Amino acid sequence: MLVAVVRPADEPATADAARLLADVGGGTIAAQFDDTDERSCGPQPIEEDIVPVDFLWVVDTSESMLDDRAAVSGATELFFETLNRGFIDFRIAVASMYDLRLEWHLVEPGFSNQADDFRAQMTSPPTPQSTQLSGEVGFAAAKNVIEQADSHIATAQTGWRRGAKRILIFLSDEEDQDVADDAETDTSCDPTVDPSVAGCPRITEFVSFLDERDVTAFAITGD
Repeated sequence: MLVAVVRPADEPATADAARLLADVGGGTIAAQFDDTDERSCGPQPIEEDIVPVDFLWVVDTSESMLDDRAAVSGATELFFETLNRGFIDFRIAVASMYDLRLEWHLVEPGFSNQADDFRAQMTSPPTPQSTQLSGEVGFAAAKNVIEQADSHIATAQTGWRRGAKRILIFLSDEEDQDVADDAETDTSCDPTVDPSVAGCPRITEFVSFLDERDVTAFAITGD
């Protein structure tokens, strides 16, 4: 609400004050009477660039992660509400960090912008099987998925969109077992101190790989 105290109407300054009030509160693109807090101002909306973003979640599907995955799935509505408030055109896909198959590598239906799909994907990625790896190997699984998403066999549901920002998110309660193996065999490799240290080849190679593929990585880890 805008309130002003002006002189009596017969004084010359009153007309100037009235014009000022109309200009500030009711008649220009700055603000108009009965405006809302929507992202527009006056008769013309503010133009924002809509940024395409593809999110890839690589999920630890071991038994110890059941409650964590359930928690993320339960926060789906809040997650999507937050994304929808931004100027982004997003899609989300989920893969298991145990699944290194060469065929279908994402939980169906692949990349999607539907909350129900993400909720179901988070609770149903492939669990460790005897034919798959038994340890947490998120780097290897992510590399496999990213390479396939860039390949000529990728479809609209399994591949990155052209021009989209690529975001990789790890969800696990353990460190990558390949990195742990490096640390055990090479005392100069200590990823807890410096993930980019030269003595950790798996980490430095993976970081270089992400740079080449223009992927930004984040991790949600810990008990």
